[in-house]
Amino acid sequence: MMSFVTLIGSNSVTSVKLEIANAILPSGTMPLSREDLVILFIALVVGSHAHFNNAWTRSWGNPGYPEYCRYAFPNCPSSAVGMEKTFVAFTIIIFILSIVSIIAGFLVKGKKFRIVDTGYHAIAGLLLIISGILMIAAANQIDSANVPDRIPELIRDSLRKEFKYSNKLAGGSMAVIDGVIYLVAAGLIFKF
Repeated sequence: MMSFVTLIGSNSVTSVKLEIANAILPSGTMPLSREDLVILFIALVVGSHAHFNNAWTRSWGNPGYPEYCRYAFPNCPSSAVGMEKTFVAFTIIIFILSIVSIIAGFLVKGKKFRIVDTGYHAIAGLLLIISGILMIAAANQIDSANVPDRIPELIRDSLRKEFKYSNKLAGGSMAVIDGVIYLVAAGLIFKF
């Protein structure tokens, strides 16, 4: 028995074939979890690198800079650091719990684990979507406060590289995509 799930990408439509008979391991864990883990790991690495290794985080960590920012910039993105930290914390926690879930799936069998696994995937999916949106919002706040539109394009691009703008957008977007995949996996685990 076959089932087809259609995932709509930004440029094309891709069909992913799932064999329902083999989709659920004896323990109730979806093979999809391994791919989720790879995407989550990439989002974690890209997003964490963008958070810890950028000019904004370094400046914000200097004594007195948060107060200076609030005084000097009317749209100081003071909440951006907290949003980025939330992204990093959620992705690390969900990554670790996903590894535990995969291991538990091989050790524990039965319907009770399937219910727990469904709940975990649903909650993890929602948290990943929220944390991805927070990372994207933080990147946009920092960009709008520190990279004015009136400066030349070359300087604007240089500032965005220093603030890791593209990396933050990529990490946040991958977390949102992975969150959707987690929600789809939760639905499939629950249904089958």
